[in-house]
Amino acid sequence: MYLLGAIILTIVLLFVINKYRPEAPLSEKLKEYKYLSEGPIESDNYEIIKIIDNWKGRAEVDGIVFLEAIFYDTTTKNILFCTNPKEYEKIDDEWENKIPYQIFWKMNDHGRVIDSIKIDYSLGLNNSGVFFHDDYFIDWVNNNNKTKQKYIDVIEGDSLSIQQLESHINRANMLYANKDYENEITNLFLKEKEGWTRIKSKKLYEKTEPIYGQVLMYTLKPYIENYKKRFIELDIAKGELEPIQIEHFVKKSKQSKSLADINNHGRSGWGGIGYFKLNHNSESINFKGHAFNRKLDRTYIYYPIEKDQDFLIMYLHKRASDNRHFKNTGIYVLRKK
Repeated sequence: MYLLGAIILTIVLLFVINKYRPEAPLSEKLKEYKYLSEGPIESDNYEIIKIIDNWKGRAEVDGIVFLEAIFYDTTTKNILFCTNPKEYEKIDDEWENKIPYQIFWKMNDHGRVIDSIKIDYSLGLNNSGVFFHDDYFIDWVNNNNKTKQKYIDVIEGDSLSIQQLESHINRANMLYANKDYENEITNLFLKEKEGWTRIKSKKLYEKTEPIYGQVLMYTLKPYIENYKKRFIELDIAKGELEPIQIEHFVKKSKQSKSLADINNHGRSGWGGIGYFKLNHNSESINFKGHAFNRKLDRTYIYYPIEKDQDFLIMYLHKRASDNRHFKNTGIYVLRKK
C-alpha cells in the first residue's frame, strides 16, 4: 500500500514539475523571429508572403477558406488553387450542397498570384480547362476570360444520325464529355472555329464513363478513350522533403483526448510557440508559429511539379472548432524576391 502511494506521489510530482518548470529564456536570435503574418519573412534571396487569407472570423460563408486542392497546369505552367468556404461543424452526407461557390486562384511560375475567379461549385475543373454549364461556359483557365459565354449551338443529339454526329466530332479540334445522371444524358462539348457547341444525347449515355479524381474526365467510346492528363494535383511533402526544422519550443497548454473519443479524432500533447528554420536552396528562413508537439501546427508543404523551381507553397490551416487566435493561417508562398 505504501509502495503504491509512493508511486502515485512520484507520478504527481513529475507531472507538476514538468508542467510548471520555467522555460529557458529565449536567445537574442530567437527573439527576432516573427510570425509569418508579420512578414515578409526574408533571407538574402527569398521571401515568404501570404497570398490567400484563411481566417476572418466564425462566419459560415466567408469566414473560412478551405484549400480543396492545388494543381500544376502542364499547358500554361501556372499553379491553380481550388478553394471553397466550409462550415466544418455542419458537415453531413450532403455537405457539397451547402457550398455556394468555389474560388480558383491562378499563380504563375514565379510565385505571383495573377488572377482569381469565383464560380458556382457545381461547375468543377475538367481536363479541358473550361468550366461547362448547361447554358454557358467560362474559359478562364486558358484565356483569362471570366465572362459567361453562350454556345454557338445546343443540339438535341438523338435527332442526329451516327454519320451526322461523327461529322460534328470530326470538325472539332477539342472534345469533352460529361454525364447528366439525373436526366440520363451525355453532354458532348465540341470546340470548333466558331466556338463551343453542346450536344445532348441519350444514345451516348451508356458509352460515357467517369475517370474519378479531383479533375473531371469522362471517356466516350469510341471517340474519347484516353486523356493526356493536363492538371497534376500536388502532393503534400513528407519525410525527407519536409524543409522545416524546429529550433526551440515554448510550451503553453496541455491537450488530452476525451475518454469519449472512440473514433480517435482527438489528440494529446503540448501546444505552444515554436521557433523554426525553413531550408530552401542552401538558404535558411527563420520564423515562429503556433506548434503542437514541437511541429508547426496544421501546416502542409507543397512543391511545384517541375524541378528547379524557386518557390514552394505553405498552407497553414485552421479548423472552425479551433477557438485560438490564429491569424497567421492562410496560404503562403516562398519565392524569389
